[in-house]
Amino acid sequence: MKIITINGKDSYGNAVSMEIIISRGMMMLSRNTMMMDPTMMFGMPMMMQMMFSMGQGMGMQDINMQNMMTQMQRMNTWMRSHYIVQGGSITIDEDTYMLEGGTARISDGRIFINAVIDQGLNRNGKLVLWGTLDKDDGLKGRALLWEGRTQLSSTKLVASGSIENV
Repeated sequence: MKIITINGKDSYGNAVSMEIIISRGMMMLSRNTMMMDPTMMFGMPMMMQMMFSMGQGMGMQDINMQNMMTQMQRMNTWMRSHYIVQGGSITIDEDTYMLEGGTARISDGRIFINAVIDQGLNRNGKLVLWGTLDKDDGLKGRALLWEGRTQLSSTKLVASGSIENV
């Protein structure tokens, strides 16, 4: 598990701070359904068998094992860059909201987060954040929040953030 700490301002000049808790997982799965052990790639032996038999079926008896292993490593790296947002909070000016869940991708210091903001009473807002960690104003984003009963306000964010292991 990791915690991303973010501080910045919204387009109205209000202070914005966030703590986002993430853990390894696959982007296609919902946050609680199947946590993946990062040391073992899900279904790898079966996948190799499938790729091998597909190759034979297409008349490629002389399959290039080195190429297959490179593809497997790429797939493993891609899967390891995906995280599940387990929760957290976002404070804009004086208002604090809980983050309900979502997905995150971290690769080479760059980050993309797509999370749900819980505003209570079955109202959910949205947080989308992207950019570079550990860089002044390296993160940009947008928060969509309900104002009153019917209007959805959109606020642009500019922030800096860092990540740490829990």
